[in-house]
Amino acid sequence: MQKQKRSNRLLRSFSVSVIITSVLFAIAFQILPAQVSYAQTSPDSAIPVTTPTPAADPNDAGLRAACAEAVEELKAARRLINAQGLQIDKFGELVGLERQLSTGLKNLRTLDAQEKDELRNAIAAANREVAAVKSANQVLKKNQVTFWKQFKWVVIGGAAGIVVGSIVKK
Repeated sequence: MQKQKRSNRLLRSFSVSVIITSVLFAIAFQILPAQVSYAQTSPDSAIPVTTPTPAADPNDAGLRAACAEAVEELKAARRLINAQGLQIDKFGELVGLERQLSTGLKNLRTLDAQEKDELRNAIAAANREVAAVKSANQVLKKNQVTFWKQFKWVVIGGAAGIVVGSIVKK
């Protein structure tokens, strides 16, 4: 059932495309004969094509002026081409310098990142060192002999002597 629906759909789309194509061809063939070139409708000329041209007069000032202008124009065009070649070379140098600059900037950014990491590591090491010094100070403060600690030991020693003396007397 589905194959039949699919084949009907394909048949319809194919038939529509054939109709559209045939209509377009019919329109194109109607337009083409209407466009006639000038060569087909122009009358034959009476001048033969192979007729030699008359020789140029060597004293023709107009021809010489036109040739001189053409030569000057060619020289100006060559100068312009050379100047453009120089501009292209300079542009190539600028592109090379820009590449070097961007590479240097990229390296600088990576160096900055490395320096930042090194500074962070140095700060972390300094913080660890400060913490170690603080803990050592606390240990030293606990072990430090003060007047009250000595007095405490004297009192404890005196009490121990009294206890020992009373035990020995008995």
